[in-house]
Amino acid sequence: MQFLNPNTDCTPSLLQTLAKIGLVMNLLVISTLAFLPSESAPTLSAWDKANHSIAFCVLTILLAFCYKKPTRQLFKRVFLPLVLYGVVIEVVQYALPSRYFSLLDVFADSVGIFIGILVVYAVNVLLLKRFNRTS
Repeated sequence: MQFLNPNTDCTPSLLQTLAKIGLVMNLLVISTLAFLPSESAPTLSAWDKANHSIAFCVLTILLAFCYKKPTRQLFKRVFLPLVLYGVVIEVVQYALPSRYFSLLDVFADSVGIFIGILVVYAVNVLLLKRFNRTS
């Protein structure tokens, strides 16, 4: 199934283009917030781990929709790179004076990635049902 792109050529759909733009913007914002001194970093919710899960859920959805077939090979294309990104953030934070390495943050990132993958699958199932009804 060509996700929201009925053409079979290599032209990216509008969704893919928007997902790529959103992905780059989110990566820049998350990286900036992750490397700010802890006193300067804004808190968006009362629970820091929820911030991690939400951020990585959004990254997962955006990264998945960068592909024409987002449900294929999500583990290799989405889960592994985003977990690695989360680990890299923690390693860099370990080297920063006002930050620290946290396996709980990596776990919260992974939970967000898993939820994002479930959202991507659900969207694809709903769209597949819709396309099958109209066919």
